Amino acid sequence: MEKVNEHQCSLCKQEIPDEVNLSRFSRMKLELEMQLKESKNLLEEREKKIKGLKQSIKETSRQLNTAQKDYDLLTQKTSNTASNVLEKLFEKKGSLKFEIQYLQKQLDLISSYEEYRIRAEQLKSQQERLKNQIEDLNFDQKKKSIEAYNRINYYALKLVHADGDYEEKFEEGKKTSISFRENKYYLDKRNRFSASSMVVLKNCIRFAIFFASVELDFFRFPKFILCDNIEDKGMVDERSKNFQNKVVEIANSDAIKNKDYQIIFTTSKISEKLNIPEYTVGEYYTPTNKSINFDGVN
Repeated sequence: MEKVNEHQCSLCKQEIPDEVNLSRFSRMKLELEMQLKESKNLLEEREKKIKGLKQSIKETSRQLNTAQKDYDLLTQKTSNTASNVLEKLFEKKGSLKFEIQYLQKQLDLISSYEEYRIRAEQLKSQQERLKNQIEDLNFDQKKKSIEAYNRINYYALKLVHADGDYEEKFEEGKKTSISFRENKYYLDKRNRFSASSMVVLKNCIRFAIFFASVELDFFRFPKFILCDNIEDKGMVDERSKNFQNKVVEIANSDAIKNKDYQIIFTTSKISEKLNIPEYTVGEYYTPTNKSINFDGVN
């Protein structure tokens, strides 16, 4: 059977997301803490019981010695009462032996004290290892997150700055940001532009995420993008064509071109540079060459 590491699913062998690993380590940590706490409580109870039993054995042994001395003294004084005294002493001796045996059994029951102590140390050591692993994963995740956002911002600004002079704020833009929770994106903390500029900014962010995921192998994002109708909201032809050319230019850059990915986008205003078999699929439809051809239909 093929072995898998802790970052792989034991059934499908796929990589398990860091957040899942983190959830599993957190759950294991909580279970270990509960086991460690329970073991410590048991050890404290057994230590108290051991102390009490040892004291009882000591007291019983002392009583036995005293009874033995009494017996020796009485047998020396008189032989007439020796049998009665001896009988009582034997009874007491038997009782004390029974008590000692009982106490010894109690000691046997807690003889696993050392095993509990060793197990507690093992659990504590395992807890520390898991804690260190979780801290390492958190640090690694934060490091990768920073790197991912930096590359997204890098590609987004390359696309935004290449937009031309259609939007003044685009030319001088310094930082893009994304709120995945709110499903919003910003350029220099601003997300209100003209309708056509918002379309451009949205596509810049989308392709920036895509290019970052292609460049960074740890990026958990599909290496595929499908963009239907790049132009919208009254965008002029040249602006759309400029964006198309910039996307292809980045796709042909050294950081991207040798990676395994796929880009599909549709447009009714294709750039003349891209209207070649190397980049296009299917026919190019025009007013004289419509997608639905009724020629020859009776």
